[in-house]
Amino acid sequence: MEVKFKEENFKTFTDYKIIRITSDSVIKSNFKENDINIAYLFFPTRGSFDRVIILLHGMGERNVRHLEYFGHRFAKIGIPLLTPILPFHNERRIKGYKDGEKFLIDDLEDTIRDYRQAIIDIRENLNYLESKGLDKSGFTLLGFSFGGMIGTILMGVEERIKNGLLAVTGGNFEYITWKSIATKVIRQKYKTHTNYETYGCTYEKCAEIHKDYWEILKKIKNLSDIDRIKFKKECFLFDPLTFAPLINGRKVILVRAIFDEIFPKESTLALKKAINTSTLINLLSDHYLIIAYRRFLFNKVYELVKEG
Repeated sequence: MEVKFKEENFKTFTDYKIIRITSDSVIKSNFKENDINIAYLFFPTRGSFDRVIILLHGMGERNVRHLEYFGHRFAKIGIPLLTPILPFHNERRIKGYKDGEKFLIDDLEDTIRDYRQAIIDIRENLNYLESKGLDKSGFTLLGFSFGGMIGTILMGVEERIKNGLLAVTGGNFEYITWKSIATKVIRQKYKTHTNYETYGCTYEKCAEIHKDYWEILKKIKNLSDIDRIKFKKECFLFDPLTFAPLINGRKVILVRAIFDEIFPKESTLALKKAINTSTLINLLSDHYLIIAYRRFLFNKVYELVKEG
């Protein structure tokens, strides 16, 4: 399928401009307002550059606007930054759901499709940047929260992403589902299901199917290994931890908020263990106030860009 892109000037500044890039989403969710792939490129108009930053926002409202800081800061010093709008967020929000809430349903088949749409949309954006010659030395990833989950999967399947910083995020749904305040809505829905083989779960059942998860992860050396493994539950197919071993060899910085109420400590530490070339930085913050460290995070990403 040939993907056609449309770009339009969104805002213009002295040294850079913001370009809005749109295309039809390859994966269809059957929601017209969601099935348009939207991204914003903070593009420097002066200087040369070898690396583009891909910024993935978190789940929920207001998670796009407060991250614009990074786009402006990097574009001012001559580094392009692309911010894709993840499915069911912002301009892609659908009626009857809050931003991102569609990812918090208990229909596994539907959720797998939604995650696939997110990943494929971003990869199409990378193809577009590549067609414009903007990928001279690949990409650096900056992912926050849910965007860090999507970013981990993306790095696993995308060798064009050379390194990255993942902030206030994690893997392993045994921890995320049962210990996060963000997934309370899923736990409530699980209680309404009696057919746990298809939908729903219990804490005991979840712990049971995760018992040999680390043994499974040891078998994952390339992407085709994931296709060959018979997982006990479909949620393993969109768990960031499943794709984390594919990132080994690339530099990844994990930033954890010590008082994170969304991603339990065990979740972030699991991601750290699975990506053996990652480093962990602990910051005195809760999940939402991590943005107070934006200058620190900016400098860390800048170091990744310079390292190439």
